[in-house]
Amino acid sequence: MSEDAQRMSAGIRDVARLAGVAPSTVSRVLNGKLSGVSISPATVERIRAAAQQLHYRPNPWARGLRTAQTETIGVIAFDLAHPFAAELLQVIFSSCRARGYHVLVGTAEYDSSEGWMLSDILSADRVDGVILVGDTLLHISGQEDRFDEAMARLVQVHRHVVTVASRPSVAGETSIIVDNAAGVTLALEHLVRLGHHRIAHIRDGYHPDTWEDLQRIQAYYSFLASHNLPYDPALEVTVNGRDLEAARQALRPLLGLDHPPTAVFVNNDATAITVLKAALLSGVRVPTDLSLVGFDDIAFAALSTPGLTTIRQPIHEMGSHAAGVLLDAIDGVQIVDLEPGADKTVVFAPTLVRRESCAPPPTSKRKT
Repeated sequence: MSEDAQRMSAGIRDVARLAGVAPSTVSRVLNGKLSGVSISPATVERIRAAAQQLHYRPNPWARGLRTAQTETIGVIAFDLAHPFAAELLQVIFSSCRARGYHVLVGTAEYDSSEGWMLSDILSADRVDGVILVGDTLLHISGQEDRFDEAMARLVQVHRHVVTVASRPSVAGETSIIVDNAAGVTLALEHLVRLGHHRIAHIRDGYHPDTWEDLQRIQAYYSFLASHNLPYDPALEVTVNGRDLEAARQALRPLLGLDHPPTAVFVNNDATAITVLKAALLSGVRVPTDLSLVGFDDIAFAALSTPGLTTIRQPIHEMGSHAAGVLLDAIDGVQIVDLEPGADKTVVFAPTLVRRESCAPPPTSKRKT
């Protein structure tokens, strides 16, 4: 029998045999009927791994009739073109496919009304749950009331909602974030250890005032204050991370200061790579003349020249956890030890990834 034929013929009994459990246990796990029975998390994981290995797929029509589920989730992303979102979506898609779910993707970029429309398109009778990536429904500073109203409606429509890289627990749903303050601190501490004291901050003007953006800005201010480093508004620059020439123009006043910065922290890697190219085209060598640190550790960060030192968000772990939490909720898997009303925010720790874009400042080099 061919491999494809084996995959198509795999049934519940095959999964049960591979997992070492009864077919009824496999049926309960794969159909989300875990209430009233004692099945350990290890057994649940073993059954799912066996189903994935055998490429077992339940009959969607039969299961849909039994459970009134669509076997589909919706993902609404703030910016589908951003590398962080693209990498996260790939992980979510793979995780959902492994458990027999389809994914519908939309974007609410720049228009809150689009978010409302998407909540209708991705209605509860079309998808079983929703993952929100980024500040999907908040695009204008000061519009928090509109955001809360839209989010409340979304949660009313969908029983199961998970957010990633957004303000935590805005409406009681599970939120998955990275510790932004810790990440910025890691970046700036690295630069200070290298001898930098005049550190600029660059943010992306293409998407200003997102929750993560504001978190990282505040962490920059707090670090300067706690380390007795002078704050200079001339060292804060906003650039369009998707327009190289505009970035060069925005950098010109910063690089032309009487006392220019010796290092720059950039709010995200996509913008940092644009800044890196703009600096090089302006005759500024990285890291000889200027050190550069980003945030995210997207795939392109390692491919830039020089390689970008950055703060790594564990994108794979965050995306896998988001999909797992959502699908477990849809399938009726209860989270153990979570008390009613407990904070549902899951915070992932960032790490510093050292590459070639950082070095001691020019004066320090001459001293050595």
